Amino acid sequence: MDIFDIKEKTKINFQKTQSEKNLYLGEFKENVISALRKQDIDENIQYRFLELMKEKNAKLLKISRELEMKKIKKYIEYAEKINLNYRLVDGIFYTGDIGMVIVSQTPIEEERDVIFKNENEIYKEKKLSPFYWEAEGKKICNFHYKQLEKKFKEKENKFKKMGILDKILGYKCPICEKEKRKGDM
Repeated sequence: MDIFDIKEKTKINFQKTQSEKNLYLGEFKENVISALRKQDIDENIQYRFLELMKEKNAKLLKISRELEMKKIKKYIEYAEKINLNYRLVDGIFYTGDIGMVIVSQTPIEEERDVIFKNENEIYKEKKLSPFYWEAEGKKICNFHYKQLEKKFKEKENKFKKMGILDKILGYKCPICEKEKRKGDM
């Protein structure tokens, strides 16, 4: 009976490993530095993902062939610029929504979430409007600035507070504009 249990456990572990590889474009999770979902790959470059490509352990950028060339072109150009090998891959067994993977030279032992969180998600986790990331580097209204101070102090330096002159000159808070709300001072 013990032999049967060991054999069954081995079979289950093998299946888990195979499904994990199929999720990460043919790579084991412990070899993945970061993975970018297909829906997060568009003309808006994920600059934090580019920074991860520069890690000394990074050896390969794997890109799903299902993605449009115009969406991945900048990532390929950047990989060439920093001398990171890249490969376009496709497989009938690849599952999930992973479109790009940065592969490590050596396995990473620590347990972590390898799926890249875009800026939009980071703000949502802090219970802030998803439009904050689009407004980074711009002036925002008092209401949104106070929200930022309370909930996400680390990002406060990415924004400036609107002043009276901005209001007089007709400047509108980009977050309010996206949310279709009136910005207050």
